[in-house]
Amino acid sequence: MKKTITFISAALLGLSVLFSTGLSAFANGYSCDDGAISFSVHEAGDADGNGEVDIRDLVRMKRHISDADIEIDPAADINIDGDINAEDLSELRIMLLNM
Repeated sequence: MKKTITFISAALLGLSVLFSTGLSAFANGYSCDDGAISFSVHEAGDADGNGEVDIRDLVRMKRHISDADIEIDPAADINIDGDINAEDLSELRIMLLNM
């Protein structure tokens, strides 16, 4: 039980450090190997999960919003409100224009 609590605490600490640094990234899973916690991180707006934010993400997000059957990475939820919607699409457009 103590190991489980320590592991959960370490995982939460890792996530809070990741987000408190102001990075535009999302932890997309984790693993633990001999006490070392590893996180898979995707950049905010990376709707297809390929590690890059580009026009393909904009197209995928647009298709997802019009047809929810399109698979999409949770990193597409740019404003972190729990829904991938037109607000996220608008934020992604702004991000791409500022690149």
